[in-house]
Amino acid sequence: MPKSMYLVLTLLVALVGTPPWLISKRQRKAERDGDYGQAAHLYRQSAKENDLRSVTNLGWLHMKGLGVKQDAEEALSLYRQAAGQGFAVAQYNLGLAYRRGRGVAQDLTEAAG
Repeated sequence: MPKSMYLVLTLLVALVGTPPWLISKRQRKAERDGDYGQAAHLYRQSAKENDLRSVTNLGWLHMKGLGVKQDAEEALSLYRQAAGQGFAVAQYNLGLAYRRGRGVAQDLTEAAG
């Protein structure tokens, strides 16, 4: 697949969000209810099983400070963990952090990575 097509698909997934059928019922309910603390707990459990979607979503909660302490370094660590295993949404989130300078020095070269 051409790199530009890969970027477009990654961007679409990131903008639209993870399809609901990929998120467990309890995680969806916690998010829908705005119970981000519970969502973080459930993501943490799934992340221990190396569920890359949960690792990435937990990173997003840390980046936003929803249900957990806002911690860009922790978010980036989680993004790197999932991105290093090829998870496209984590790769996008990591690139976005470099593009915007969130938790790291702004680096457009690294963002395009």
